[in-house]
Amino acid sequence: MNLLRIAFFLLSSASFCMAETWPIDKDVVIFDGSASGTKIRIEASEKPFQPADHKLTDLHNAGTEQEPNWIGATIDGSPVIGTDQTIPPKGLPQLDRLTVFFGDKKIDVPPKLLHRVFLPHLTHRPGTFTNEYADTIIGVSADAKCVIIDLSVGDGGGTASTVFVVSSDGTSTTEHPRRPEP
Repeated sequence: MNLLRIAFFLLSSASFCMAETWPIDKDVVIFDGSASGTKIRIEASEKPFQPADHKLTDLHNAGTEQEPNWIGATIDGSPVIGTDQTIPPKGLPQLDRLTVFFGDKKIDVPPKLLHRVFLPHLTHRPGTFTNEYADTIIGVSADAKCVIIDLSVGDGGGTASTVFVVSSDGTSTTEHPRRPEP
């Protein structure tokens, strides 16, 4: 009887995996507040990943068997974030939109900065952290003209974070801001 239960579980699991369906979050508000009299709102959405829409390079050894040099997967030339450095399966949640409102001014982060990000933590209580754990963290500059979004991504083996720096002048980057020299 146990063998029958195990077989049923494995068939059910395989059917779920073949279905390639994950919940997709749309128009999630990940921050809503104000600084220096400016209202700041950050919204994001996901979409199901469609491999055919991208140029993909899978995880591979660019070295030799004696001296391996493993290179992680890329999507349209950018390293994949949120997986275990492999090409994600079709349908996996992919960051589709990240919008920052500085008062009435709307800044959309360019899609080329978003398409490499998978399993973004949009509804995991952003801004929540303890001395042991932090999820998505939002930083707002003192003059409210720039935000840093340290977005948690992944699901365990590929858990990480990626940074977006968005300014009210319309610029967006995925590089950490430099600190002043001493």
